[in-house]
Amino acid sequence: MRHGLAAEARTCHVEIGAASNDGIGMRLWVSDDGRGLRPDFDLQRHAGTGLRNTSSRLNRLYGAAAQLTVKGNVSGGTTVELTLPGAPVGDLVGESG
Repeated sequence: MRHGLAAEARTCHVEIGAASNDGIGMRLWVSDDGRGLRPDFDLQRHAGTGLRNTSSRLNRLYGAAAQLTVKGNVSGGTTVELTLPGAPVGDLVGESG
């Protein structure tokens, strides 16, 4: 958020939320009404260190069971959303760590 809103001269709003994902996990999101994403934004090519690190950690903990999405909002701004399963993959399949 520091990078996305720091250049804005106007007041920006940030929403942080969490919700159950059909009782089997959780959705977390951060949404703002700042400048938004560049039109050709691609998470793999344009993400900064924070998003890359978050994506990597989610992959290590949950594999394909977790998702990180970054999308532009229709009215401007950006939403970053994490979708998490109920437990790390190792716990789901009975592996011990």
